[in-house]
Formats: sequence, C-alpha cells, structure tokens
Amino acid sequence: MVLYIAIALIAVAAYIFLFTKRGRINGIREKYVLVTGCDSGFGLLLTEQLDRLGVKVFAACLLQKSVDEIGQKYSHAIPFTMNVTDSEDIRKGVAFVKQKLPENEGLWGVVNNAGVVGCGYAEWLTRKDFMKVLDVNLLGVIDVTVQFLHLIQKAKGRVVNIGSLLGRHHETFAAPYVVSKFGVLGFSDSLRMEMRPFGVSVHNICPGYFQTGLVRSASDIMRHFEATLDKELISRYGKEHMKEYSYWIA
Repeated sequence: MVLYIAIALIAVAAYIFLFTKRGRINGIREKYVLVTGCDSGFGLLLTEQLDRLGVKVFAACLLQKSVDEIGQKYSHAIPFTMNVTDSEDIRKGVAFVKQKLPENEGLWGVVNNAGVVGCGYAEWLTRKDFMKVLDVNLLGVIDVTVQFLHLIQKAKGRVVNIGSLLGRHHETFAAPYVVSKFGVLGFSDSLRMEMRPFGVSVHNICPGYFQTGLVRSASDIMRHFEATLDKELISRYGKEHMKEYSYWIA
C-alpha cells in the first residue's frame, strides 16, 4: 500500500507538470501525451491516471504483452511498442504517433519515464555495465525527446523527464545510475533554454528511492557479482559492502 501511494504521488506530480501551468487546462480530453516505460511502475500508473481524465495517452511499452494488456484495460490509451535504445524503433514510433494524431495536432506532453537501475562499485563494473544503464536512462531520453520534438513544438507542449534525487546527490554503489540521472538533468537544463523561443517547457521530476519492478533483490545482485567477479576483488571491499546492498532493497 505504501509503495502504491508513493508511485501515485509521482504520477500526480507528472500530471501537475503536464497540465497545470496556470490552473485547469481547457479541452483536456483533446490533449495527446506520450509516456515511455509503460510496462509497469510510474509509467503504467500515469497511463491509468491520464486515462481516467480522458487524455489520449500514447503508452510506449517494451513488450507486446504490455501493449495488449493496456489496450484491453484503458479506453483512451493508444499503446504501442518502442525500444528507447533503438533509434530506428523510435523513428517507427514517431511515424505511428503521427498517423494516429489528428491533422495539425501535436503532442501536449512527452514523459520520458523508461529507465533501468544499475548498481555496484565502480571498480566492479565494466564499460558495458555503464552503457547498459546510460543507453536507457540518458541516451534513450535524448533520442526520444529529439525525435518527437517537432510534435511537441507544434502544440507548444512540455517535456517531462523522470530524473532522480541521485541526479542531484551522489550515492555509493550506484555509479551508473547516478551518472545517467545527472546527465538527464543536464540535458533538461540545456534543452529548456533552447525551447523557450518555441513556447515549450522542460521539467524534471526527481523521486527518491522506490522499490518498483526494476529493482532486483539483494540475492540476485550478489549472485551476479559472485559469478562474474574475481574473488580477491570482492574481498578487498570487505563485509561493509553488504550495507550498500541493503540500501538498494530497503
């Protein structure tokens, strides 16, 4: 219940940025919003909330199973698959959205929510480990935003990027995630300046720690490192490193 309430608060915050520049927005049922990462967590709950308001939600999912479930459950949602790490797939997503939008209509908002968690001490990780997180959390945000930007400009809409408190403050045992979220906030700050002449606003939502489906259990994390890392490397960090694991599953 606590987790559900916490996620609901994030969804409400995203809604506020999307629809309340100066009070209630007229014609809310004629607005179109794109949300990424709708398979679960924040993205799915935001899709549900916007659907209740009658907003047309382009719900971008990684899995076809999620598309089918959203299509059956929500009457105003327009689900489709889009892998944010694949530029060609994003281009297909742009074509799909443009096909579904009414003539001369743009996107009132884009919520870059898709993300993954990456943890471990920097010395324990490889370039591939960092790129796996950056590809989704940072490069995916940039690619989706840039490719859909002309549709956002058309509606003088807004970009809402789901960052993290770890994009403002560092944390031990989370270097890939921290780097990706610092990057998201930096990209948002730069884009905000560039979009002012177009009447487009750019926002960051920075939630704290929530144990959504992205977070693996401590035992899964330990098994991964124990199977892939040199035992001497792990032992040099001592038993204290278990405290860092416990933070990520608290």
